[in-house]
Order: sequence, then C-alpha cells, then structure tokens
Amino acid sequence: MVSTLLIILFFTPQDMLQVLSLAAKAKEQSKADCLVVIVMSHGSKNVILGADGKALHLRNQIYSSFNNANCPALKGKPKLFFIQACRGGTYNYATDNAQHFTAADTAPPDPLPEWSDMYCAYATIPEYVAVRDEERGSWFFSAVYDVFSLHAATTDLEGLMK
Repeated sequence: MVSTLLIILFFTPQDMLQVLSLAAKAKEQSKADCLVVIVMSHGSKNVILGADGKALHLRNQIYSSFNNANCPALKGKPKLFFIQACRGGTYNYATDNAQHFTAADTAPPDPLPEWSDMYCAYATIPEYVAVRDEERGSWFFSAVYDVFSLHAATTDLEGLMK
C-alpha cells in the first residue's frame, strides 16, 4: 500500500493551490492506492478560507485538482476529502433527521467520467457552522477517528461514515 501525507498549515489560497497542483502532478501518484485530503479551516458555502481570509472554492479549485482530467494517475482510484469547515452561519441544535446520500445515488452511467471515485465528507450540512471544542478539537474528526479505529478493517467507507 502506497500513501502520501500532505500537511498544509496556515496557507493562503494561492499557496494551497500550488501544493495541490504539485501533489496532483507528482509521479508517486501512479503508485498510490488512494488519495486522502483533510482540510481544517474556516469556511462558508462551497469555500474554505485561507490564512489571509481569502476564499478557495472546494469543487472548482480543490476537488478539480484531482479529477480524472487533471490527475490521470489517480483515475479509477479512490479520492477521499474530509472537510472540517463551516458551510454557513446557522447553528444545528438537533441532528435526529440526517440524510445520507452515496455516490451511487447520483453517479452517471459513464464508467470513468471526468469526476469519478471521489468521496467528500463534511463536518456539517450546507448553510451550517461546523462545531469544535477548544480543548478536544473537531467533533467530526474525533468521530471519524473513533469509528475508523474500531471498524476500518471490517467495514467499507459508506458503512463507516453512516
């Protein structure tokens, strides 16, 4: 199993795009089994904010760096994105009726379209803030860590994320 870990701290959007572009074009990607990108930042609807407060569009600038057109070395390989960032300003006080959608629910019939093999997980739903504890960190990543630690060897990604 081949994997790559990128840690990007306090970057401007321009710096993040440069790192993502280098990662997408790296020769090592052809040997990789998958790609995992973890983003922890402030954000709003469809964007994350860089260290300078400027926005970076998730789909058009981050995810697109690794689509099949821009990163053919990862074509047919899983690309996982975990985003800990607000997606709006509304607070979510009750989460009993969460809906889950899988890529299969909306996937086009083309076996390898430009956008395939991507899984995007967010700390919150659109229009809402993402919560974190000042001492213990992200509720989202704490839950991902706990569930993956216990069940990753026996459960697929969809099952882990439910």
